[in-house]
Amino acid sequence: MLYSSCRLASTLLVVIGCLLSHPAFSQTVSAGTSHSLFVCSDGTVWASGDNTSGQLGNGSMVSSIIPKQVSILTNVVAVSAGALHSLALKSDSTVWSWGGDGDGQLGNNTTRATELTPVQVFGLDNVIAIATRYHHSLALKSDGTVWAWGLNNRGQLGDSTLITRATPRQVLALSDMIAIGTGDGHSVALKSDSTVWTWGDGGDGQLGDGTTNTNDTTPDPIAGFAGIIKIAVGGDHTLALKNDGTLWAWGLNGDHQLGNNTMPESNVPIQILSIPPIDSIAAGWYHSFALLTNGNVYAWGAGTNGELGNGGSSGSPFLILIPTLHNIKTLSGGDGHSIGLHQNGLVSVWGKNDHGQLGDSSITRKLIPNYLAGLCTQYEGIPNTTFTNYFRPTAAARGNWVAGELSSSIDLPDSKTMWLFGRSKIGGLDGGAIPCGTVHEVHNCLVLQDRFSPSNLETRLNPNSSLADSSFFQDSLLPSNYFIPGHGYLHDDSTAYIFLSRKAADGTFLGNTIRRLHKGITTWTLEDINRVVAPGDSTIDFGCAVLVEGNYVYAYGSKDSATIRLPYLARREFADTSAAWEYYASSAWTPNVADADPISTYNVAERYSVTKLQGRYYLISHERAPDTTTCSARRIMMVYRSDSLTGSFSEPALLYVAPDTIDGRFLQTFNAYAHLAPSGCDSLLVSYNVHDTAPNDCPVQCDSASTQNADTWRPKFISVPYTLIDAGLQPTLPPAANFNFSTAGNTVSLINNSTGSTAFLWDFGYGNTSTLTNPSHVFATTGHHPVTLIAFGCGQTADTTTIYVGPGVTEPFPSLGIFPNPSNGQFQLVARELGDEPITIEIFTSLGALCFSKTCNPTN
Repeated sequence: MLYSSCRLASTLLVVIGCLLSHPAFSQTVSAGTSHSLFVCSDGTVWASGDNTSGQLGNGSMVSSIIPKQVSILTNVVAVSAGALHSLALKSDSTVWSWGGDGDGQLGNNTTRATELTPVQVFGLDNVIAIATRYHHSLALKSDGTVWAWGLNNRGQLGDSTLITRATPRQVLALSDMIAIGTGDGHSVALKSDSTVWTWGDGGDGQLGDGTTNTNDTTPDPIAGFAGIIKIAVGGDHTLALKNDGTLWAWGLNGDHQLGNNTMPESNVPIQILSIPPIDSIAAGWYHSFALLTNGNVYAWGAGTNGELGNGGSSGSPFLILIPTLHNIKTLSGGDGHSIGLHQNGLVSVWGKNDHGQLGDSSITRKLIPNYLAGLCTQYEGIPNTTFTNYFRPTAAARGNWVAGELSSSIDLPDSKTMWLFGRSKIGGLDGGAIPCGTVHEVHNCLVLQDRFSPSNLETRLNPNSSLADSSFFQDSLLPSNYFIPGHGYLHDDSTAYIFLSRKAADGTFLGNTIRRLHKGITTWTLEDINRVVAPGDSTIDFGCAVLVEGNYVYAYGSKDSATIRLPYLARREFADTSAAWEYYASSAWTPNVADADPISTYNVAERYSVTKLQGRYYLISHERAPDTTTCSARRIMMVYRSDSLTGSFSEPALLYVAPDTIDGRFLQTFNAYAHLAPSGCDSLLVSYNVHDTAPNDCPVQCDSASTQNADTWRPKFISVPYTLIDAGLQPTLPPAANFNFSTAGNTVSLINNSTGSTAFLWDFGYGNTSTLTNPSHVFATTGHHPVTLIAFGCGQTADTTTIYVGPGVTEPFPSLGIFPNPSNGQFQLVARELGDEPITIEIFTSLGALCFSKTCNPTN
């Protein structure tokens, strides 16, 4: 019966055990009249909206446009929001309440005006479900009995009186109940035999018993109405789902909340038009929802405040699909606003927002569901201040320091990391300050970072152009054009290819360009122009993410549209840089870009990244807000997962909610790039940008003296734990590397036989370094020579060894002498083969014993 209770009560109650076993960012939600409640997986409760009666429970009576934690409460598994009060059910089966108490609705044996922090409801234990909507409350116990307290002017407490109660009293005649719900002045319960019982106000037919009785003080079953598996109660209407999949409704219908487009009300259940298989149902004050088994949602009824979530502000007498809402687990409707809990624990909000009940840092209504940022932040990525600070100006380097609002990186074979920035500003040349002072702006620039001294940054601009026109990548044929950098790849040890989006002066997309850069970036040449997509052929902007796998280079793109961006994919042969591009269309490749299909149904930002970790592919992007006036929705960084590089990328998970604010208002953020720079054995380095301008209610970057802290023109970095990207990812140690070692005269050669991706820096003792994985060095003299190796995996580790080159045998090994000096135990050099054969050096991921004979087995 416990499982059945979970299924039957998904929109009205939470039974202990249902949600605790589901790891998520948020585990349940509830929409009240003008406030909202959210429960995180750690058992804490958060609230936003109207607080004039203390219904937010944070010790004050100040309303809040962002969720704030409810005081005292822990181990909460369910909440229910009323008009002026709130309820919470704890894992120990006790019930707690806070807010307005004028009608005894807190159930703590008082009628004080308000309780600003939670108090325990008097005398209740073994509770498995709670429900409230206006000024009375219900609780369902594990023995199937129902208890009620609060306002009773219409018999809604079901105790055969009209006396308001400040403590819970058992509802008469009810046993074996499995679900409960409350309306404005009526109450509903579902019995284990699939019958529905109602009591209280029936003036609008909401009791479903064929009458319009206004004060029915004891419960009665709805005659002839059986086979019910789920119920949902609105303000003055009720919904029921039968075991045959049919949907029924009764009560007030002034806003078409019954979904039948016929009469103003019905005092008996009437069937609603059939739709695809329904999983659960929910009801707001004047609107209704049906959640399908595939996670999609239908809505109907009142829509003046946008509570239907379909982009309009009018109601609907028919069931309409909410087009942007997917993978929903639970729904809750309030008085004009709505909340949806996604399967992955994210929360979407929409509708009325005059008191900040949506919690999105505004009081602007939302006609389309928007993700709510900032909930359950213990699951988010961690700001990486070290990498962020690499791209902040310093007093000593202001003259040639450049900060850009876009960033991507490629590790070059000369121990440099190449960073590409778009629409950049140069500070300090004329006393200007980034980002709000008088500064020079370039549309593109390139910065080199020393991987072994990351704070060493070198800006590269076009030396043949004036400062104001010194973009590193320029189209000499069309000087009015500019470029926005995407990503790139290494073709060999001396060549890198960079994807750029060519834009007209007014920002119109003109196609893609590929630039070829030689090792050291001392010269650069134009390889292709518009090779990926020629101007006018498509609005797909390719190259914002790049992977090399097998025989192909894969360039990911986004649809260049003001309203929606979807990801697409192109490829060409890796070895042939002039090969024609192909485009992914469903399960095949086509030479015609017009036939390309999206590789995900989820929106992406203008620039995003795709990376491969432990055999799976991950698309990282900022959530593109469907409503551009919603700053908070544009603060969310998401990851989408796939077992194939061609998608479909799905399974969205939250990585980060950007905290950037001005005067307490959130700034829009955009773009998301995963970088190759080391970020530890169990996390990924990701960058994002802060918007410098924003529409409507969003703050503008340069509108106050404090705006420098928002770092508009600088990339900001976070470290995202692998387990947050995908629960199946495991921490990794640096990959082992196997080197065959050989000498010829004074020449030493090391051949790497491993497939690991660790980067190496060899120092052969005289300041001569090599980053090659297969180094070779000629020593000036024979004898013993120190060699220092730095291996880049999760961090940096160095070991100094002594190598003997030249004739003669003076060491335990004929051709090699090794004297390891492990600096921190991350790897060790071990001689594995002796005699005249080539010697193998192995780098292990942990400190082991040094083997000096053929018979011992070193540990690793």
